[in-house]
Amino acid sequence: MARARAFRPRRFRFEWLLLTAALLVLGGSIGLSLALQYQRVEQEESDRLRAAAQVLGEMIGQRLAGAERALSTLDRELAPSNGPAHATPMLPLNAIASALDGIRVVRVVDARGRVVGSSRAEPLGEDFSAREAFNSARQRREPAMVLTASPAPARPGGQVFELSRAIPDGRGGFAGVVVAELDADYFSVLVDSLRYAPDVSVSVADARGRVLLLVPPSPGDAGRRLDGTAAAFAHHRASGQVATLMRGVSASLAEASGDDVVLAMQTVRHAAGGLDEDLVVGVARRQSLMHVNWRLEAAVESGLFLVVVLSSVFGLNVVQGRQRRIDAIAAERSAEQRAAAERLRLAADAAGLGVWEYDPVGRRLTWDASMYGLYGVAEGDPVSQYEDWRKRVLPDDLPLAEAAFQASIGDRAQFRMDFRIRRGDGAIRMISALGRPFCAAEGAPLRVIGTNQDVTERWQVEAAVHASEARLKAVFDVLPVGISVTDAAGMIVDCNAASERLLGISREAHFGRGYAACFGRMRRPDGSRMDSDEEPARRALNSGVAVFDVEMIVETPDGERWLSVSAVPVGSPAPVLGRREDAAGGAGPEEARGVVIAYVDVGAARRSETELRKLSRAVEQSAAAVLITDVDGAIEYVNPAACEAYGYSAADLLGASPRVFASGLTPLETYQSLWSTILAGRVWRGELENRRRDGRLIHQAVSISPVRDRGGLITHFVAITEDVSARVEAERMKDDLKTRLSRVERMEVMGAMAGGVAHDFNNILVAILGFSGLGKTVLRAAGGPERVVSYFEEIEIAGERARALVQQLLVFSRGGSLKVDTIDLPDVAHEVVTLVASSFPACVTLSARMADDLPALEMDRSHLHRLLVNLCVNARDAMDGPGSVVISARPVHVEEAQICASCHAEFSGEFLRIAVVDQGHGIPEAIRNRIFEPFFTTKDVGSGSGMGLAVVHGVSHLYDGHLQIVAAPDGGTELVVLLPRRVWHVDAPLAGAAQPASGLSPASASQPRTTR
Repeated sequence: MARARAFRPRRFRFEWLLLTAALLVLGGSIGLSLALQYQRVEQEESDRLRAAAQVLGEMIGQRLAGAERALSTLDRELAPSNGPAHATPMLPLNAIASALDGIRVVRVVDARGRVVGSSRAEPLGEDFSAREAFNSARQRREPAMVLTASPAPARPGGQVFELSRAIPDGRGGFAGVVVAELDADYFSVLVDSLRYAPDVSVSVADARGRVLLLVPPSPGDAGRRLDGTAAAFAHHRASGQVATLMRGVSASLAEASGDDVVLAMQTVRHAAGGLDEDLVVGVARRQSLMHVNWRLEAAVESGLFLVVVLSSVFGLNVVQGRQRRIDAIAAERSAEQRAAAERLRLAADAAGLGVWEYDPVGRRLTWDASMYGLYGVAEGDPVSQYEDWRKRVLPDDLPLAEAAFQASIGDRAQFRMDFRIRRGDGAIRMISALGRPFCAAEGAPLRVIGTNQDVTERWQVEAAVHASEARLKAVFDVLPVGISVTDAAGMIVDCNAASERLLGISREAHFGRGYAACFGRMRRPDGSRMDSDEEPARRALNSGVAVFDVEMIVETPDGERWLSVSAVPVGSPAPVLGRREDAAGGAGPEEARGVVIAYVDVGAARRSETELRKLSRAVEQSAAAVLITDVDGAIEYVNPAACEAYGYSAADLLGASPRVFASGLTPLETYQSLWSTILAGRVWRGELENRRRDGRLIHQAVSISPVRDRGGLITHFVAITEDVSARVEAERMKDDLKTRLSRVERMEVMGAMAGGVAHDFNNILVAILGFSGLGKTVLRAAGGPERVVSYFEEIEIAGERARALVQQLLVFSRGGSLKVDTIDLPDVAHEVVTLVASSFPACVTLSARMADDLPALEMDRSHLHRLLVNLCVNARDAMDGPGSVVISARPVHVEEAQICASCHAEFSGEFLRIAVVDQGHGIPEAIRNRIFEPFFTTKDVGSGSGMGLAVVHGVSHLYDGHLQIVAAPDGGTELVVLLPRRVWHVDAPLAGAAQPASGLSPASASQPRTTR
């Protein structure tokens, strides 16, 4: 009620606003109707004026056309007599005047302007030369009718209309004029028949703008010229249209005068009436008189609208005044009700209740503030209808809640029900509703009053308890562990499905039996009978303390089973640790009201454990290395053999990746094939080159297999490895020996071939050199030309070069004769430096550094000379920039067996080490095995014979020597010749005083060599 009173002023204001809006709408509709009616009246008047102008123009045209035909007939009759020179008979003129409607008199005027004939009795000879009708027709000459208007002498303000037509003579000249004077009412009758209202005015003007007729007449307008001055006339002529409609001009064809006039204008074409020019007809009416009736209707409707406005305002004031008086009376009567409602509200707030009232007749609800809070609805959004409450109840609960509510109304009994609602903020709450209907004396329900209480927390707790019980029951039934529940006497009161399978008896057979009868005969793991006091369930019942993991063998109808049994007493909040205070105040076990027995079949686990123990011992004692990794490659197990194979401890490898064994020498493709194979679930077998912890390389034969779980998913990989390093090394040595043997055989074959070719070629050279010398001698003796002699000299030079090449081939093949002498190596080295230094570039220096205790050599001096020269030239060609070439020699003792770089044979002992060191780019590894072959060169064609190092090979091996290729520390190459002790002079010192031969093993060049 308080809200209603507070709302009343707003309602009153709303009623005033509503009334104002209604009146505005009514006034707008009346105004729109009047505006549409105004436009309709104006359109109808415009159509009437346009039609009147059109009809008047047509009628004038028709009359003038008849007059033109009559005058043209008279013109033809008068023309052959060369004009009216004499008096014209009156009979034709009377006939024409009487035949044409509206013609008063017809006259014939000669060329001098004298009247020579008339249709009525009047004196002839009257002078017409000053009349406009005569002058206009004479000026035009061509046969066309001219309409003129002049003031009527007999009628002040009136006009006389005349039609004139020129009469040509026989020669085509001007003979006279036929003039027809029209009645004064010639046009007035037509005009009056079309004036449907007194204020309608009609104007007629010629094409030059002269006013011919004005109805009603206006002094001063007759004969007035309008061309260039009258806006309406000028606008109509400029438009080029036959009919136009204009507003805002005067009723005549004169200039605009500011009058509110609608003017319709129609052009009468001169061809239609036989005139020499057009006529313009205008029909006009003042707008102020057109809308007289409309103004009257507008005044009536406005008066009615004002009456409606005044009566509405008065009526609304009366109604609102009465409502205020009713509100005052209701406020006094509701004071006590508000006080009672306040007391009820306080009680409801204290109890968390919301109070509501329902009107069954109007289906209206009334809520207190607590109800709005319970439903999460703002009080500014009132819930006043039964449908509003239904929308807030969840659809699943609405049918039951609504049925209970309607049943209580029908039975006139109290009701209680629970249902869920969706609050205004979207939260779902559980509501407990209590209500009671109040009925009239005859039993009809008047209202229902009740309360709502939010019981969501209690409902959630109960739902959680039910859900927990359901979950526990489900877990209880699906657990693979057998569970039996007994009472305090040991009788089974419940069990799950697993107990049926493990004990071999049905669920129904459990109930009403003691647990001992269900478990049958129980024995210890060693097979001996178990006493009843040892049974886990009995121990738990007697002591009130839980017993866990007691293994025993039970006899079931299906056979023996090995079970692990646990028993937990039930009867205290904490069954396992629960204690109670005895009479003496001490703590003792809680008295058990039953026991829960859980048992699992561990027979398979025992058998698997035994098998696993056997397998573990076999793997531990295996000589093969075994590793187990997860699917990501992390090591989870290694046996002792694996630790020994890789040099790591088990603690170092667990959790690590097998990548710690990678040496970087196994191709990446091998690892890719490995992983793609095992991830596909297949076994991979192959060889890997791994590295131990100490850095030593080992070759292993590896087999890796995937391990799957019961679902078929790969969970682990098992790798078994075997060290095959000895086999791989043996195979490598075998291949190396084969390679060395093939190289030695190839060099021997090439040597034999080179020796044979050299002997045969040497025989050919003897003939070439002999005959070339003889030819040169004969030509000079005979006085032959010197040019021909020079040819023989070139042949001799080429032959000598070929002989030198043959000598080198013989040296490589160890052919030819030897001239063994005792040679001092430093002397030969200095000779070579002096001989070859001139061929070196200025930026390259050649020097010899000899030890002081060098032995003399027993060998061919030319061979040693050729060996050093070829080594120096080879070093020179290997250098592209500035540097130095050094010849050195010293005795050495080779303790460990070394490999010759040319013959690939092993050697050791005492040698004289002769070395030539350059600062070039080194010799690439790919060509080291070929540089000592005859004719092998990396130089451009024509730049070398390829025999330099082949000769070095031949000379050194001729004396059982060997060659070494050593990479110089600062770049470049050191070519070493090792001459054995047998070529030393007998007086040479022993090798014991020689320097050790450390660093003689072959080394790879660090950079490629571009030329050699």
